[in-house]
Amino acid sequence: STHNMFDLLENDGEDESIDLETNETATGVAMTAQPTMDAQTMQRKIKGMIDEYMSLKDDVEFIECFKELGEANYQLAVFEIANTVVFRRNDHVEQVVKGIEALCTGKVLTEDIVAAGLIEFSETLEDVAIDAPNAYKYFGLLMNAANVPRSLIADDVLKLIN
Repeated sequence: STHNMFDLLENDGEDESIDLETNETATGVAMTAQPTMDAQTMQRKIKGMIDEYMSLKDDVEFIECFKELGEANYQLAVFEIANTVVFRRNDHVEQVVKGIEALCTGKVLTEDIVAAGLIEFSETLEDVAIDAPNAYKYFGLLMNAANVPRSLIADDVLKLIN
């Protein structure tokens, strides 16, 4: 495979091969497009979206707002939804879980994109849980809502979710 000069900087010792036919990594998670939005903008948009969803409780509106983020940003959006929701109250989490289910049922989000966003978030879960005592529980609810296979989540995180 070909490499550019930045590959060496980004490689942390793990060589994850990408199957060019399926555009999947060796772990079976599809690679998504490069986000077109920075993390701060996404955080602000997701917070506003969740706040609006909490007041309106309208799945159709939630789905429309999500689509406006642009497909290239869906994985980052899932990450930020998880990052936002773990700090919320239980009723907020339950509502957002319904929204995630609606996005998956409506085929806006694929399991691969949700899995990739949640797996990425799971890597920060240990640190987040220091400030958000229900983080593991809420993360588990998000995983279940999106039918993310537990086999894709690191064993040390799984122990804490269960």
